[in-house]
Amino acid sequence: MRTWLALYGDADISHITCADVQGEILGMTHENALHSKRALSSVLTYAVSIGALAENPLHGHDFEIPPKEVPEDAFDDDPFAVIDESRAVWDVSTVMRCFELVRGLPLESAWLACVGAGLRVEEALALRRVDVRRIEVSGVMVTQLAVHHASTAMERRKATKTRQSVRVVAMMEPFGERYWELTQAVDDAKSPVCPLSPSRQNKAWRNYFDAPTISKHAKKVGNWRGRLQELPYLPLSKMRNTHATLMQQAGVMDSINAAMHGHSERVSYAHYQRADTTEATIAASSKLRLVM
Repeated sequence: MRTWLALYGDADISHITCADVQGEILGMTHENALHSKRALSSVLTYAVSIGALAENPLHGHDFEIPPKEVPEDAFDDDPFAVIDESRAVWDVSTVMRCFELVRGLPLESAWLACVGAGLRVEEALALRRVDVRRIEVSGVMVTQLAVHHASTAMERRKATKTRQSVRVVAMMEPFGERYWELTQAVDDAKSPVCPLSPSRQNKAWRNYFDAPTISKHAKKVGNWRGRLQELPYLPLSKMRNTHATLMQQAGVMDSINAAMHGHSERVSYAHYQRADTTEATIAASSKLRLVM
């Protein structure tokens, strides 16, 4: 927050513009830019809640974030590994192995929404039972998600990242059927499908890949640690990239893929304003069934 205090400490917050914020974060490192933008947005959201500001000027704006810096000598030994790591995704076989191993874990529903529908983690955590339906399309049962909010540890429940992020997304199978099963166990229609809070999800996901430990507290926290240790670790946020890759491999057009993910880039929306993501999802599901 030091950057913002120095810049806006004595200023009228209603004069803050996206252009000014963009100019500042472009001079930061990747991590600092992400943290600083979120911190400022939290403050502005609070200002709105107490009536000091009409609206958060940062909401709905897609900022350019500086790329992660890679040390020059990192490419000396194995440059292919460095580049591949930056765009790491799981292949189909790994996804389906995880589908079995993740069953019953607190973050199962969030993982299903990310890898099965391409949601951002914060969007997956915000889904409630009322935001899920299962309908018949062309003779096939499909689970659809109404994406309209996000849940983060810093701002709790908030609007989605961009206007394009408000969307209806169909889930690939078998993820959709399993997600529907999980929603049926949620008593209140307005309750979140994922039982884990945003503040706990990062640590919980990482623990799934760590070596299991035996302790007197094991019964209290659940036997979850190490459940996914046989799989290559990948952050939960990367499951969205994995979904995009699976859809590309199934032959789904990039424009439809972008609409499904709620991207804000101008990608042929003139022709695909109402992209048929459900039919595309059905096509991708047929590819996954081949490895089951």
